[in-house]
Amino acid sequence: MVCPNCSTEIPDSADTCPICETDVSAEKMTISDILTQNIMTENETSAKEKSNKKTGIIVGIIAAVLIVIAIAAGTILSSKDKYDGIYDYKLDDELAESLNQLDMTPQDLGIELYLEIKGDTFKMVTKTNEMNDVTSGNIKFTGTNITFYDDSNQLYGTYDKEEESITIDFSTTDSEGSTMVFVKRK
Repeated sequence: MVCPNCSTEIPDSADTCPICETDVSAEKMTISDILTQNIMTENETSAKEKSNKKTGIIVGIIAAVLIVIAIAAGTILSSKDKYDGIYDYKLDDELAESLNQLDMTPQDLGIELYLEIKGDTFKMVTKTNEMNDVTSGNIKFTGTNITFYDDSNQLYGTYDKEEESITIDFSTTDSEGSTMVFVKRK
């Protein structure tokens, strides 16, 4: 035992400190006192551990739920905007070959044609030296199928995920059987 007053080492059987004569009888603990104190400390520690374990499980469950919600929200938001961007007209092989033989591009002819998609709207822009035409409307994606519609027309197309391209089928309008392909700008 140690004297609480002068910190001198005292035999466990002493009632007073031999150096400063402080009464240390109250400092003595019986074996029963020590065992009781140890059991109470273990019970408190065990209760705290159980409480911490329950809290940990609850926090884990909440974190898992939040992760699932975040993934679901990210999927919904990213799928809505994954088509957004500008898609340039891809010349069909025959026209591309003709221009290539003349060592020309569509820009050399003063022609620019592209499709701009943002959310559920689209703009098809046709620019030449003489005109600037913009057709706009709504667009709906259903898997790889696309529906373009404005006040007077409805066109259908498909989306190619690998090529990031859109093919519009004009067979429902005046130019029967023709398609146009637009490739997403990088």
